[in-house]
Amino acid sequence: MPSDPLRGFLLRTLIWLPICFFAWYYMANLLIWPLVPLADLVLGAALPGVLEAVQLGPREIQFLTHLEVTAPDGRVGTIAFSINPLMYGYNLPLLAALMIAAGETHFSWTRLLVSYVALLPFQLWGVSFDFVKTVIFDAGPEVSAQIGITGWGLEAVALGYQFGYLMMPVISATAVWILLNRRFINSLLVREA
Repeated sequence: MPSDPLRGFLLRTLIWLPICFFAWYYMANLLIWPLVPLADLVLGAALPGVLEAVQLGPREIQFLTHLEVTAPDGRVGTIAFSINPLMYGYNLPLLAALMIAAGETHFSWTRLLVSYVALLPFQLWGVSFDFVKTVIFDAGPEVSAQIGITGWGLEAVALGYQFGYLMMPVISATAVWILLNRRFINSLLVREA
């Protein structure tokens, strides 16, 4: 290991990242299970009457809606689709790798569990905005009209989706790690100075 503590920390983080991502992917259904009732609660309150059911699928969340769509042959049906919540939850293996790389005094299963619970709202944000984005932009104007979001609401949905997909996972993992590891960060800064 390098004698520079910052380089050592970065190297350990790079070593632990693929291991943590493998474990996270392997345990995905267990880790995304709490998102199912949370998404049902939040989306049910935000869009009353839209959801019929929210179910856990293999590494995905399945949404059954009351939104109707007409097929080209005239048949009418309701929309059902799946969302991959792992796109919004890669903050957990990133945070776990950072915690393990910081050393034994900065990692515990309790801290990892607390971090997981702290990261759930950020993952829920991404899943919720993905749902709304899908029914408004991807399902077509017939379905979008049933939701009733127009004007600035459409811009807010697009912004919320992009923020939840591109920035929220990394920002949330970094913020939680910094809050839990201020002593370790201070020790790195003191050594560097």
